[in-house]
Amino acid sequence: MKKKVVKSLKCIALSSFLLLQTVACGKQDTDSTQNEEQEETQDIEAVGNYEFIPVSSDLVPASYGGYWLYTCLVNSAYDEEKHDRVCIALAWTPTLESKSFQYVGCILQSISDYAQDALYYNIVALDPQVVYDAAGNMYLTYGSFGAGIYILELDGETGLRKDGQTEWLDEDTINTYMEEARSTAIGDSHPYYGKHLTYCAEGSVISHQYDVKMVSEDGEIIETYDDYYYLMTCLGVLSRNYVLFTAKSDRIDSFTNLSGDPMASGWIGKELVTGLFPPLSGYRSDLDREGYITTADVIEGSTEYIAMSSFKWADYDFDIHAPGHGDLYTTSDGVDIAMLMVRTLSLQNDKTAECDNGYPLAASSSKYMMQAHQYYLNSVGDIVINANRYANEAARPITQEEFLSFAENNEFQLVLAGDPYVTTEAVYVTLNTDGSISGSVTGTWRMYGDRYIELNIDGYDLYYGVAAVSWLDNKDCVGTTVTAMGQTTGCPLYMNSETNP
Repeated sequence: MKKKVVKSLKCIALSSFLLLQTVACGKQDTDSTQNEEQEETQDIEAVGNYEFIPVSSDLVPASYGGYWLYTCLVNSAYDEEKHDRVCIALAWTPTLESKSFQYVGCILQSISDYAQDALYYNIVALDPQVVYDAAGNMYLTYGSFGAGIYILELDGETGLRKDGQTEWLDEDTINTYMEEARSTAIGDSHPYYGKHLTYCAEGSVISHQYDVKMVSEDGEIIETYDDYYYLMTCLGVLSRNYVLFTAKSDRIDSFTNLSGDPMASGWIGKELVTGLFPPLSGYRSDLDREGYITTADVIEGSTEYIAMSSFKWADYDFDIHAPGHGDLYTTSDGVDIAMLMVRTLSLQNDKTAECDNGYPLAASSSKYMMQAHQYYLNSVGDIVINANRYANEAARPITQEEFLSFAENNEFQLVLAGDPYVTTEAVYVTLNTDGSISGSVTGTWRMYGDRYIELNIDGYDLYYGVAAVSWLDNKDCVGTTVTAMGQTTGCPLYMNSETNP
């Protein structure tokens, strides 16, 4: 079994850099086994008679030494009709040095037609990420807006497709495959593209967790999963209303939402059908959105887990805006890290705009950075992400006494997040020792187990979360924080203690 484990944030930074930046690739002669098997080492930037830019990559150890790099190859607008050939290819490097990456083979190919309606229903071979199941089998998850996320089994010895298909496809074959795949429902498979996991999402990551414990409200372990899988995806306009979604499963190739429906179904379908999804609504006013989105199984009214969306602390100018498109890691010390790309409106002058269909857009920011956030699993196995940046804190138990000791008069700032079109601002509440919540909202709270917390917010939701000692961004000091997941809405809750620096 293999898990994405790193020894330090230096390794995380390298992988995150590869996720977002163009990779320096080229020819290099080596004595490796992989090089001996190829008659000629091919430049990864020029395959299939097309020139490509390699972006959005994932890096894993190769079975025969060195590293495999799964990267997107994008040939932008290669004809007058603005077709983009978008592929996922495999490269190998013995050293990770610049210009050492050698082309191995093509994994997937797609064609995106931005002049027409491709973003609504087409498969796009973007954002590859490798994951291993409990038996050590190797898989690739990938996809983008429109058809969404797919998963494909790979050969763990070669790093290529399990079915051995690596030849360069002509345009007609690709279009035929894509036409076939458009009617593929969630849970069904296509011979070339693999199994369909979600609709209309991108930046997919599957994290394989071990010994995941479900804990009762009395703090007793009621069930333990030897292997559990978490799917993280993103949706929205990268600079405006990007939202981070999660789902969980005891199977690597089947994920559902809070309603028990396929993840990214009703919420996404509603956005497309009503034309509220800003980047798509401007491409074609005559597009039959409902017809395209219902070519497969749209489930109305289903709810996703929103792991993080835009928010702001009440006393801190620096907001978190449109978070997403990152990865999940576990350090060798056992700390779970979510590396995310986040933006901020605090440095942006022009923040608002209007879509061409008359709907207002969420505020936009071009100011972004990569941030590391610790994440946890709550008592029902949901991923909950610390709203504060990771500062080398240990993942450890905390008592109620310690939790409250950092808060002046038991006062906290509370964020009830989830709306992708607004920046949710914190309000002030008091966690009273009798278990009641007073202040801007009311409700009840209690702690159980070694760090679990339950908050029942009147008029909102029942939240299960985790309490932790953490560096507080808004206070510039150590305090206590809470991150929790709503069990009906699927929206997150964040709390930071009112701690004097």
